[in-house]
Amino acid sequence: MSDKQHFLALGEYRFVLDKNEYETLQRAITFRWQKQDIINNRPHYQLAGLGEETLTITGAVFNYQANQSADDSPISATGRDQIAQLRDEAHKGTPLRLALDDGRHLGYWVMKYVSEYQSHLIGSAPLKQAYTLNLMYFGERV
Repeated sequence: MSDKQHFLALGEYRFVLDKNEYETLQRAITFRWQKQDIINNRPHYQLAGLGEETLTITGAVFNYQANQSADDSPISATGRDQIAQLRDEAHKGTPLRLALDDGRHLGYWVMKYVSEYQSHLIGSAPLKQAYTLNLMYFGERV
């Protein structure tokens, strides 16, 4: 969606420097272990496979124009709708391809959770929109 270098691409949505750079990316995976009871002994456990894999991305969108201070800059129209665009994409319920800036494909992911925290308001317009996005691994193919 932008011709600037992006750090991460989720479907058509790009996390781009100066607009919506993410601050942290946390990846977690669970493993399913089945308990095997042993008579007169402690139970043993057997790996039954992989469980859920999740990514949590946190960051912020700064809605003021470059080379101006946030105090005297008008709200930039390019930033205000970015979190709303993520929510709209989540409403579609479609798995999205996730890729890093070096082209590595991380499979398809679905959005489980999108949160937003607005601050530094000018009227009803936020200069800063912090966000948390939680993704769950869907698979290699849709």
